[in-house]
Amino acid sequence: MLDCKKVRAARLAKGLRQTFVSEKIGVSQAHYCNIENGRENPSLPTLEAITAVLGGSVSDYLIPDANPMIPRKVAARRQRPRESGAAVV
Repeated sequence: MLDCKKVRAARLAKGLRQTFVSEKIGVSQAHYCNIENGRENPSLPTLEAITAVLGGSVSDYLIPDANPMIPRKVAARRQRPRESGAAVV
């Protein structure tokens, strides 16, 4: 998950405006604003473009262990009762 506070802090530290960053990465200013405010998650190519403008790596802007691996439980397979070939009269 994206740490939108880090994205905003990096942009402000460089003295950049949202419109400048959005033009550089090829998205609308409204979309970039939504990314920065946590209302939308960027695609990987968009996130890579953001890091190219703001510096750092993709992992610098992600929250560690935001989506930890959850062990998959395999349900016991239910056995259906087999129907016999004999017709019930």
